[in-house]
Amino acid sequence: MNLILTIVMMHATVLTGYSGAVLILGGYILSRTRTVQIYGKVYDVINIVGSVFLVLYAVTLHSIPFAILNGIWTITATVGLLSGVRSRGTSDSDAS
Repeated sequence: MNLILTIVMMHATVLTGYSGAVLILGGYILSRTRTVQIYGKVYDVINIVGSVFLVLYAVTLHSIPFAILNGIWTITATVGLLSGVRSRGTSDSDAS
């Protein structure tokens, strides 16, 4: 039973890492192909989710530098999302 749990956890860890990497790289590719705007909500959400997955992956592997990098990435994307929401909200209220 312990072996099965170890295998499941190992696969979950790897899946989390791959998912985070795909999201971060996917967001970058979408921005470079101008499919999403780099200052848009979609881009920020993709970066937040991807970087949170990579933080979880890094912590599981005890990789502090990688966790710090992706933690900062998460904070930066979250600030971007929140400031974008605030500025859009302000401009919407100013227009009426």
